[in-house]
Amino acid sequence: MELFVLALLIGIGFVAYQYFNPQTQKKSSTIKKSEILEEYENQLSKLDTKEEKIAYIKTINDELSRNIFFDKNEIKEIMQTFIAKSI
Repeated sequence: MELFVLALLIGIGFVAYQYFNPQTQKKSSTIKKSEILEEYENQLSKLDTKEEKIAYIKTINDELSRNIFFDKNEIKEIMQTFIAKSI
């Protein structure tokens, strides 16, 4: 009897945990990269003056250099693309 009550309490605890702690979907690194770059492009296109774009491109470079999803070669290519689009 005690074993049944213990199993029932563990089962209720497990169901409650699953209910109140929903699983989040994990995104692949390529999707995360594309989302990051898309947001940078959107913000860059909203800027008006050349000085604002240059300052924002410097910010992008700083942020990407600290991002674990991008290596140095990718950052270089991305920055060249952003510079070409902003001029």
